[in-house]
Amino acid sequence: MLYMYSKSGLLLLRAFYLVFFLTIVWAFGFAGFVVSVRGIEQTVSRADGIVVLTGGPGRIDEGFKVLIAGRGNRLLISGVDQKINNETILAVFGQDQALWDCCVDTGRQATNTRTNALEASAWAKNKGYASLILITSDYHMPRSLNTFQDYADNLTIIPHPVKADVSPLVLALEYDKYLLSLVHIDLKN
Repeated sequence: MLYMYSKSGLLLLRAFYLVFFLTIVWAFGFAGFVVSVRGIEQTVSRADGIVVLTGGPGRIDEGFKVLIAGRGNRLLISGVDQKINNETILAVFGQDQALWDCCVDTGRQATNTRTNALEASAWAKNKGYASLILITSDYHMPRSLNTFQDYADNLTIIPHPVKADVSPLVLALEYDKYLLSLVHIDLKN
């Protein structure tokens, strides 16, 4: 049987097929994203400096472990809340003042991944560093690497993810942010 569609009916049908197709593409991309972030291994490499992006559990602890292991000269904890003093950080993470005085800096201006990259880039330039170990949650690493490439492209960035147990919704939101970071980089270049 032959069905006749009006122009508006054809447009709606085409829009439905387009949305359906884009949803399938997004779902396959999301599945690949989840597999890839869970497969990123922690590095054992050494770099000039270490940068921890605040915002998730285990990140700062991991930063101290990497610093104590001698895999970087100094540690920058980027995105520290203005209201939190250094003594509180030392107490919460069980570190001593001597380690802090010798090898730890806090960045207090960053409020998102882009400003983390800018803060880390300025810190590395000030210290004369050419390479950084980047510590953040595994699901946040792909977007962080894109952002650092965009705003701190003069640095060699070595990823060091912290395994995070987050909900599928958090992963989906991060995947969307990751896709947007790709579009931003592609449009800028």
